Amino acid sequence: MENVLPELPVFMLHKAIVQTLRKNEAKKEKDAATVIGLGRLIAELPDLRVRTLQILNEFPKSWQKIVLKMVKTHSPELRELLGC
Repeated sequence: MENVLPELPVFMLHKAIVQTLRKNEAKKEKDAATVIGLGRLIAELPDLRVRTLQILNEFPKSWQKIVLKMVKTHSPELRELLGC
């Protein structure tokens, strides 16, 4: 069986949503750290920046709001990238 890794932008956006739903504070902090770290990497790579915006724009509006709220709270790099 072949290992399949998710696209970094998909994984990061997923983690941003999941982080807001967690009850366990330690897991919330870990998810936020993952989003921040991936956001820094994505912000430096033009292809991934474009792909992240494409994916986010395909999300339902309710998911977009969750991601943008999480990013505003935790990641200045992503705030700039996502324009919030």
